[in-house]
Order: sequence, then C-alpha cells, then structure tokens
Amino acid sequence: SAAAEDDLEYKAAEDAMDIALRLGELMLRSGAAAAKVEPAIVAVGVAAGLHRLEVDITLQVLLMQSVLSDGKTITRLRVVRGARQDFARLDAVHQLVEDIVRDEWDATEVRRRLRTIQYQRRNFSDLMVLIGSGLLGGSVTFMLGAGLVATAVAVLSGLIVRGATRRLGEQGYPEFYQMAFGGFIGTAI
Repeated sequence: SAAAEDDLEYKAAEDAMDIALRLGELMLRSGAAAAKVEPAIVAVGVAAGLHRLEVDITLQVLLMQSVLSDGKTITRLRVVRGARQDFARLDAVHQLVEDIVRDEWDATEVRRRLRTIQYQRRNFSDLMVLIGSGLLGGSVTFMLGAGLVATAVAVLSGLIVRGATRRLGEQGYPEFYQMAFGGFIGTAI
C-alpha cells in the first residue's frame, strides 16, 4: 500500500539523516571546519538516497532538511558538544565518507564503522598534548629571538592556558569562551 511505502521511505530518510548528522558531529568534534563538514553530510545524504537536501552548520549545531517524494519535509537537528582535535579520527571519518560515496549505501555497516571510529583511542594522551602545547609556545618564542627566561615563561604559559581551557571544555563551556579565557590568561602572564 502507499501508506506503507511512505512509512518505509520516511523511516529510511530519518535513519540516513541520523547517520549523516552523527558523522558531521564527529567531524566537528574532531576539528574539521564547517566548510568541510557540510559537503560530507550532503554526500552521505545523497548516497543514502535523500533528495533536495539543505544543511546548515554553526559552531555547535547541525541542521539537516530533506524533502520526501510525497513533498513532506523532514528536519533534524544535532547539537555538537565537546570538541577535541583528533586528526587521526578525522582522517578515518573522511575515509568513511569516501567509501560511502564510492560503494553502495549500507546503513548497518556505516553505523558500525562510525561507532568504531567514534570509540577509537586517541594517538596521544592528554598529558602529551598538554606538554606539546607548552613546548610549542616555548619553541616559537625561542625562534623569535627570546632568551631562556622568556622561553621558560612561554612554556609555562602554554601549559597553564592549555590546562585551563581543557578544564573549561570538560565543564561544557563553548569553545569561544575557552579561547577568550585562554587569551586572557596568556596576556595576564
């Protein structure tokens, strides 16, 4: 019957949009720019058979809209929380998008791979990232011609700023406020 077909189409579109938005959320959380996330979401949606897609991305919100064959519109929204740059994970998501576009759409397999990517361990521990941030600040300061005292202050500043912004992120503060507070700390030091 037509009603059953409409229900199947609606359910399939809803499932495809959920997968596409989860993929986009993971990309944003891993450090991708919105300009790279939008085409990935659209490519996944098209591969899943969605039509007349509209995607809108802000710093923390993904909005996706699709029109079904009967003219009904489906709209889904996903909020992105807790961004942590992880380029290895981002690379894995890009590879998944390429595979989705190249191969036939299989929602179950895509969900499985997306879950695997989402829960993969980071290449570097938080402590290594913290130390690296401090050393980066010190290295740049030294390359600009500063002495050892200024370099040591830059290393210490980098450690403090990275630690403080990480804590703010864990408490759910938006990235804008984390960076503003980090800039304030660095300037104060």
